[in-house]
Order: sequence, then structure tokens, then C-alpha cells
Amino acid sequence: MKTLLMVAVGVLIGAAAFGGIFATSEQTQSIDVRLFASKTADGRTELGLQQRSNGGEWGDRIRPDSRFLPADIEAGDVRFSEPVALDVISRDQAVADNYRDYLFASGEEVGDLFSGWVEEGEAPGTLICIVDTNDAGVAALCEGTASTYTGETETVAISDWDDLRAVLEYRFSDESVTAVFPTSLPTTQLALQAEEATERWFDFIYWIELMNQHAASNDTVVCQITHSGHRIEDSDEGDLFWGLLSEVSAAAAGQLGIQVQFSSHVDPNGQASAIRECIEDGVNVIATSLAEPDVLAPALAEAAAADIPVVSFNSGAATATEVGSALHVALDDRAAGELAGEAFNDHEISAPILCVIHEPTNVGLHDRCDGLEASFDGEVERFVAEDPAAVHEELASRIMVGDLGAILTLSVDSTWDARVARYEAESEIPIAGFGFSLGMARAVAGGSMLFVIFDHPEVQSYLSLASAVIVDRWRLDPMAYFGGMSLLLTPQIVGQEEMQSLLDTLLAD
Repeated sequence: MKTLLMVAVGVLIGAAAFGGIFATSEQTQSIDVRLFASKTADGRTELGLQQRSNGGEWGDRIRPDSRFLPADIEAGDVRFSEPVALDVISRDQAVADNYRDYLFASGEEVGDLFSGWVEEGEAPGTLICIVDTNDAGVAALCEGTASTYTGETETVAISDWDDLRAVLEYRFSDESVTAVFPTSLPTTQLALQAEEATERWFDFIYWIELMNQHAASNDTVVCQITHSGHRIEDSDEGDLFWGLLSEVSAAAAGQLGIQVQFSSHVDPNGQASAIRECIEDGVNVIATSLAEPDVLAPALAEAAAADIPVVSFNSGAATATEVGSALHVALDDRAAGELAGEAFNDHEISAPILCVIHEPTNVGLHDRCDGLEASFDGEVERFVAEDPAAVHEELASRIMVGDLGAILTLSVDSTWDARVARYEAESEIPIAGFGFSLGMARAVAGGSMLFVIFDHPEVQSYLSLASAVIVDRWRLDPMAYFGGMSLLLTPQIVGQEEMQSLLDTLLAD
């Protein structure tokens, strides 16, 4: 019973994490400083500062004008130095600086490449480098190119597309121009049109930058909206999966530099209402699970009409494109079910397997049971409790019939239900499940569960938010470019040996 109690506590802790707004603080980069003190020949003490560089080394000693303590200073006498200015680099500035360095170095390579194309014995012609003025900092590409190109480099930076096209046509008619380097897809389009208009063709390289490389603003808001496991009325019981997912959402908000509005809903209509509230708030991106896509589809169509991109995660991979999701992140539920069936075959389970579905209308859970049916050599029976408050009793009654060969649970909380039911039925029926908790880990390592398949809420949460940032900052229509593609996690069986190894790492120094 101690192990069962441990699982229950884990579920309650996870449930407490539901809901919240995870916002980033001001995007600044901390610096390390230290004091130094040294004794002078005349008995005074000299004080100052040192600042640590990004490379980890301490810089020159900073000596303020007033920095000496007399040898005869009295106890309690406080002296102050002159102010010292330290360089504190903001997160935005650090990203912009790194980006500029990258562009300059890339431009150097482009200049070398163009130089290599000049025929031996010929003088290099003029290289036209076209700056996309919509991208702050991209001019560093032209600066890098000019630093290595052996001929003359001319930079053209005009914000009006029609004016830019006209200038390019004028410059391309000059016989001295022999090479062109546009710094974006739009400027490449204009350069190609100018080539066609002048019927002159050049050595040509263009820069592909599909995503805004600058740090996301801390005003960027992503709504992350999930369904959740059943809750028993007047009970604090919840689903550890969504608790872990919301915990990682809070961490991801800070690491990605965005604000995340997280909410979890038992009722799919409540989830649809939350999507509509995010639309009214004018958020940048909506990330949602698709356990019941038919219910959510109208709300997601409203998001598309409002030009708010959608990414999806967890359940609903098969319908993500239909409801307008640009990207879907999930465990491959069908493959996971098939993997479980193969593992049961390896364990020589031949009698019926009970596939416990804790959310009857969740399409992802049915995908898991479908996969189990496809690969398991015997019969599969689906179990849904008619009364969630009495799930232990219903499961125990089904176990006591005596014809089952094993139970497959599809979440941490349903694993808890099955283990309690097995205890109440005084049975030793094998159990395997989806998810991770310390109780499940100990049970597998100790042999009271056959195996588990990790469903990785932490990966699904982080990747869905990272995908939201990518979609928000994509330079092309993300729905047309990604087309509802799915990033599916390959499932893995975690058995006794692997789980013991995992537990050992928890106590490692």
C-alpha cells in the first residue's frame, strides 16, 4: 500500500499546478562582478571591481577615483567610492549581437565565393548587395561580403518595393555589374524580375531566412489550452500528466522569452470557450490539444479568420490539418499501442487484455487501443467506467470475473485506478501503462508492473510552445508551408532494467 499512496500524492501535486499565466521578466542578462582589495606600501587599502566576461574570464580591475581606505581609519567610519558603470547587456541586445556576428561571417563566405567565380585574368565586376530593410541587422551580410569580395561592392537598401525594383533595373543595365546578392526572398524576387526586364543574367546567390531571428518580444502571448483527465466531483484528484505539462510551460515561458496563458478544461466546450477568449484578447498564437476536434473546430476556424495561427499537441494528430493547425506535436499514439501489443506478446499474454480508456471521447486514447488491437495476438476489450467516482469498484468487479490476461492503462491516474482495483480484487493480474510517476517507476523496477510507455508531457509542452514561437515569427504563411505536419515522438518500452537505471540516477551525486 505504500507504493499506492505514493502514486496518489503525485497525482494531487500535479493537479495543483493547473492554470496560470506564465510571464517573462524584463529580458536582461545578469553579470558577475567581484570586489578586490590590496594593501599599498603606505598602509592604505585599495578597493575596486572586476567583471566576468561571457567566456568566463575576469576582466581588468576597475579602479574608481575614490578607492583608498586610510591605514588609520576609525572603526565604524564608512567611505564610498565614485560610481562605477558596468556593462549590462539585455537579452535582446545579446541575441542581436550574436545574430549580427553570424551574418557578417556568412557574408564573408559569400564574398569569397563570388571572388572565386571571377575568371582568371579578368577584373572582378561590381557586386550589388540588396538589403531587405524589413529585417533589422541583415545589412551585416553585405558588410561581410564587402570585406572579402575582391571587386567593388554596392549596397542597395530601399524600403519601397516599386522604387527598389526600378533602381535595380537601372543598376543592372550597367555593364560593370556582374554579381547580385539579395538578402531575403522578397528582394530575390525583385532581383529576378529586374534580370528579366534588362535581359541581363548575373552570378547570383540569395539568402534564405524564413524566420525572424531576433529574440521574441516579452509581449508575445501564447495561449496554451488543454483538455484534461476526468475529475471526480468534490474531490481534489487530478491528472499528473497535465500537472507536469503546466510546470514545463512555466519554465518554457522564461526560456523562450514569451508570456504563456495556460488553462486546462475537463469540458471540451469550456476548452472551445477558452480559445474564443484568447481570440478576443488578440494573442499571438494558440496552442491546443485536440482530444475532441469536432467540438473545437468552429472556435479554431474563428482563430484562422482572426489571423491567429494555431499549433496543436497531444491528441488529434489525424485531424490537425482539418482544424487548421500548422504543426502538431504528440506521442505517436497508434504506434505506442502497437508497441504495447508486441510487448504483451513477448510476455506471452494470451488471454484478453483490458484497454482502460479514462477519457471516453479522447481520439488519442482510442488510437492507442486501436494500435494494441492491431499488434496483439489475442483479444482486446475496451473498458470505460460508467461512473468515474466508482471506477475502482467497476474495475475490481471486471478483474474478479477472472478471464483477463492483462490490463493496459493509458495515464498515470488510470494506472492508479487499476492498481487499487487489483488490490481490492485480491488479484495478481499483470498491469502495464502509459506515463511516469515515482510510484509507477518503483512498481516496474520492483516487478509489480510489466512495463510502461512514457508519454512525455514535458516534451509535448516545450515543443508545442517552441513551435508556437516559430509559427509566430515565420516569414511565410505557416499553414501553407508546414501544412499541418506532425512531429510525432517515437514510443519506447521501459522495462524493469531501464526503470531501475532511471531510479538510480535520482539518487546519484
